[in-house]
Amino acid sequence: MNDSVAPVHTQTFRLHSYDVDQTGKARPDILQWILDSFPVEFAEKRSLSTFEINYLSEAQLGDTIVVSSEDAGDHYYCDVKRESDNLELCRAPVNWK
Repeated sequence: MNDSVAPVHTQTFRLHSYDVDQTGKARPDILQWILDSFPVEFAEKRSLSTFEINYLSEAQLGDTIVVSSEDAGDHYYCDVKRESDNLELCRAPVNWK
C-alpha cells in the first residue's frame, strides 16, 4: 500500500480458535474480512466484480489483524497486516461494479 495515501477504509479483526484448523494453521476467511472492512453503505451500492489475493505470510491464533484499503482508481487495493509488528500477511486488488 502506498504510505503517502491515507487508507479509505480500515477495519480490525482478531484471530479466534475457530479460525485455526486441526493442524494448528490459521485459516481465517480473508476475503470476508476484506469485504467486511468496507462500510455497509459502500457495499450496498456496489457488487464485487473481481479480486485476487496474494498470500505473503501466516497469522497466528490471537493475532489482531488490520485490513486497510485505498482507492487506486479502477480498483481498491487492500492490505492485510498483523497489528503487533505490521507484518504484511496478504494484499488484494478488489474490483467493484
